[in-house]
Amino acid sequence: MKYVIKIIVEPAFKSYYPIKDYLELKNQVDYKIAYHEGEAFALAGGLVNHNRLSAKIGNHLDTALKNCKCAVFIADLMIGYNNENYFYPEASVICGKPKIYAENKNAAKKSCLMVEVLSN
Repeated sequence: MKYVIKIIVEPAFKSYYPIKDYLELKNQVDYKIAYHEGEAFALAGGLVNHNRLSAKIGNHLDTALKNCKCAVFIADLMIGYNNENYFYPEASVICGKPKIYAENKNAAKKSCLMVEVLSN
């Protein structure tokens, strides 16, 4: 089975946010906002099939990793790719103790896998 991982989203509000402005913005709204190279993206919630597939992927990853020191996390955990890119992947894997960004206490770093489910 072949998977293609891609993020398709629309920019939120303005074209460029310094990281400090993004961190303030995400605390002011009641929806998830991803951040990639200065752009903030409002994320839409998934529908039934999207959520079912996300859950299955998380379950399969959890089963596959049951005998190692890695943990599976779902879309509610913000993952920082680096200090300039933050995502909410449907599933992510972090090996060892999760590390948190000092400037963004809600984001884990050093994910070894991020899975994004695409659906229409």
